[in-house]
Amino acid sequence: MDISRTFNFMQQDKDWVVKLLIVGLISLIPVIGPLYLAGWMMEISKRTELGRENMLPDVDFATYIKYGLKYWVVNLIYSIPIFLVSMSVSFCSSVLLTSDNAFLNFVGFIFVLLLSVLNMLLAVAIYGLTYASYIRVMNNGTIQSGLDFEIIFTMVRENFREFLILIGMGIVYGFVASLGFIVCCVGILFTAPFASAAIANLIGQLSTKICNGPVSQSKPVAAAKPSEPVQPVQVTVPAEGEIGPDRGTILDRAVDTIEDAVEPT
Repeated sequence: MDISRTFNFMQQDKDWVVKLLIVGLISLIPVIGPLYLAGWMMEISKRTELGRENMLPDVDFATYIKYGLKYWVVNLIYSIPIFLVSMSVSFCSSVLLTSDNAFLNFVGFIFVLLLSVLNMLLAVAIYGLTYASYIRVMNNGTIQSGLDFEIIFTMVRENFREFLILIGMGIVYGFVASLGFIVCCVGILFTAPFASAAIANLIGQLSTKICNGPVSQSKPVAAAKPSEPVQPVQVTVPAEGEIGPDRGTILDRAVDTIEDAVEPT
């Protein structure tokens, strides 16, 4: 993966600053903003996969909220283990560490320490799995594909080094995003979408490698030929109907219902 490429690909679009600021403003909208940002990132990842990263996506509420909603559902499910461990740490802290018994305090301290380490390791593992599920949802268009745990685990195992790099760069990009708030609160309107676009590009690079590997059940992605001019057309995630009726789940149908409400009449 080419990390330097994640910082300069946006500049190929002459309107890249304006587009990032627009996404930064949209991301401030409660509920809708984070969903839009996630879908916008998925579009960038897909364009990177197709070799069409020279143009940042234009505004498209209906499409990107659809993408973001599906990924949000998958991400919420993967967050359950971290939530359970965090609740266990809080419970042990409140019961054992506040006891008047010195022995119970010692046991509680050791137990909370072990759970905290477990929670940190679990968070790293979940980050890797959610990135893999992101790629699956992007390439297949369904929630079910992001919850195919056997394929997800295989993807991470077979590309362990790349996922570690992705997790590490995710932390770096998170720091870059926070710089706009630290230096000037208004600056986050630029730094947050900039960091999001950068990590999306890196995910797209990893997806290209995975889609050409044996662990993926997605159709191979054909990159655009460098010699051919690439038009700034919209790249969309395949709809469920294009994948087959057996791909749908209750969650997918629920999201479809919400999508119908989002689409303009």
